Amino acid sequence: MKIKTRVLWIEDNAHSDYVHTVGPVLVDGRYDLVIAESASEGIQYVTEQEFDAVIVDLRLPPGDDRRWITVYNHGGSNRTNARLGLEVLHALLRPRDAKVRLEFIPKWVEPKRFAVFTVEPKVEVQSIIEMLDVNVYVQKTAEVSTRVILDILQALA
Repeated sequence: MKIKTRVLWIEDNAHSDYVHTVGPVLVDGRYDLVIAESASEGIQYVTEQEFDAVIVDLRLPPGDDRRWITVYNHGGSNRTNARLGLEVLHALLRPRDAKVRLEFIPKWVEPKRFAVFTVEPKVEVQSIIEMLDVNVYVQKTAEVSTRVILDILQALA
């Protein structure tokens, strides 16, 4: 029996986009997809399990962890301004610059396993994404393919 590729998608709207973007991943059958709907939940999954790929939205709610709530509130309680997905990436990939300090970062965490899938235009965050060494970035648009998650996973492979 072939082991499936483990994927974490940190995206607060994943369940509402389920049929369009997640459906093709499930039908494909090669992936074990886990969805986290907040920064807190995403970090919890990353620290408790190993994933082959992690896809991060930049606009995330904080969840129930007080540290993420504080960062979110400093952003004006606005998902656009807070960009907690960037803070999640900082906490994991560049902890010395992070606003949230994690107790530990699993050894499997490395930039080549991470991708960004967000509505933010790349030009607005390109320098930060490059500094984090994340090479896969896809902007959500109305024209995005239903196979977009599969395409992202292929780019990470």
